[in-house]
Amino acid sequence: MRTFFVLLLVACTAKADLDSAHRAAGNGEFKKAAELFPAAIAAETNPERREDAVVRLAYIEWRGFHDYDAARARLRKLDTAKAHIELAHLAIHLGDFASARAEGKKAMAMATKKGDRRRAIVTHAAAVARDPRAGIEELRRTVGALRALIEETGPRLEPARLLARAALRANDGAAALDGINAYYHVSKFAGPPEGIAAAHASLVRILPSWKGTDAERPELAQALAGVRFFDEAAIVAPDSDVAAYAAMLHRIELLTNEYYRQIALGNENANVLRDGVAKEIGNHKDDYAKRFGLYAIAGRTGKHHDMHMGHIVVDTTLSVEQYGQRGSKRFVVLDSIVSNGFSEWVNDGASGDGGWGTAKEIYQVRPRYADAPLRNWERVTDAELRAEDDRRTAEETARDVQRAKEKPIQFFPGLARRLERQYLESVLAETRGRDAFLARIERDEFTSQMQLHEGRHAIDIASGKKYEVWELEYRAKLSEIALAPAPRQALASVLDNDIGGDDTHSKANGKLAAEIGAWMEAHRGEIAGYDAALPPMPQIDKLTDAQIRAVVRGLDPLAPH
Repeated sequence: MRTFFVLLLVACTAKADLDSAHRAAGNGEFKKAAELFPAAIAAETNPERREDAVVRLAYIEWRGFHDYDAARARLRKLDTAKAHIELAHLAIHLGDFASARAEGKKAMAMATKKGDRRRAIVTHAAAVARDPRAGIEELRRTVGALRALIEETGPRLEPARLLARAALRANDGAAALDGINAYYHVSKFAGPPEGIAAAHASLVRILPSWKGTDAERPELAQALAGVRFFDEAAIVAPDSDVAAYAAMLHRIELLTNEYYRQIALGNENANVLRDGVAKEIGNHKDDYAKRFGLYAIAGRTGKHHDMHMGHIVVDTTLSVEQYGQRGSKRFVVLDSIVSNGFSEWVNDGASGDGGWGTAKEIYQVRPRYADAPLRNWERVTDAELRAEDDRRTAEETARDVQRAKEKPIQFFPGLARRLERQYLESVLAETRGRDAFLARIERDEFTSQMQLHEGRHAIDIASGKKYEVWELEYRAKLSEIALAPAPRQALASVLDNDIGGDDTHSKANGKLAAEIGAWMEAHRGEIAGYDAALPPMPQIDKLTDAQIRAVVRGLDPLAPH
């Protein structure tokens, strides 16, 4: 075993710069990332890692620097399914829907992996559904393709929303309802979120027989607004007040995205964001909140001033109890997100803020969670995706050993993947069926990340004690792991993020990682299979659930000792 890791360590030494480039990109340091990527790409020997890096650099070029020609040239030289998907995204951004459709078709033809094929189908569908000139027949073909994809892969958010949009443009009410139901996971096992139930009932009554007749359009538009489908309401009633509201949201999204782009280029000016949003909303914020469920808050997240704006679909009371500290907190679920902060913009939706808490409230950003259970189901049940997961885990595991020797500690995606896989395998063995598996994954994640992590924020803030922001994050992570129904899953979500840097989450993660590593070294005789010749962090998956709980609980000043 030791010889194996030594050989892998030598092989991975030259690849650390690519990690640095990705880390800079993920932190929104676009200028630094653009400097690091070219040399790192040239030195990279793994074809898939090199391909991903080229696509990421092209994304920075076109979305960050608006150097569209450079991004196109780079992607066309790559000429893979992922490259053509990114070219399609670029074209959609510029409103060149014909080019986007062409690139989407190329991606579908070239895709050899299920994930790439699905992304290609969705990207092509987006180019059609968002094109104001798309014809009725093309829209109907897109409806068919999206219905087939959802049937095959389950109800994921983006294809479901596109299905509703394309179907309404094609005057196919039944298909539009299928898209809305898929988006909110409405089925014989579950109903719509409580905040939109009445509006959803109206859609169930109107849409199945709707073929584009005008008489139902006013009521239909209001019902679509009630389920927070504002763009879709504007399709049905383009001259309505809902359409005007949707147009305002688009203007806010554009100005917010440009503000984030300037942050990534080193030109942050919080007044631009504050004044721009205030000009759009004016003195109507309370009215928009009452009519459309609008929620918006601006402030500092980590290093930067940003904004979170979405629409309420659940507003209820959630009980919070940790180590004898109890309380009832308002629990709000947000959807139809306009802005989820700088981090989500930087990472093109791949990651972002899942929620936050105050002394009296807990907020959850639903799109950050809704697709995860289905992805996890396929990860352990689909042969192709399982084999791909095995390969990626092995590669990242090798790199983890090198990362563990570096300062700052960085992050451990291989370890995170192993912890997650161990957790998923245990849930699969216990539940066996898909519906039970999905319900368990969703419940475990909600408990750890919402009730425990955000609930701890609420408890700490309500205590009246003063903490640094990173300390609040650290304390919340302690609750999230030690009290979780599945500590391996909760710990994996921490270790798969930046560790040891100087921003809020990095500092919290770095402190926790260092403390766990120190505990492992001090208790190495108690850890089955522990290899003293290796750094402790890449071996955390050798800890039992009981050991993970014990070490993390022992770090928490709120826990009784």
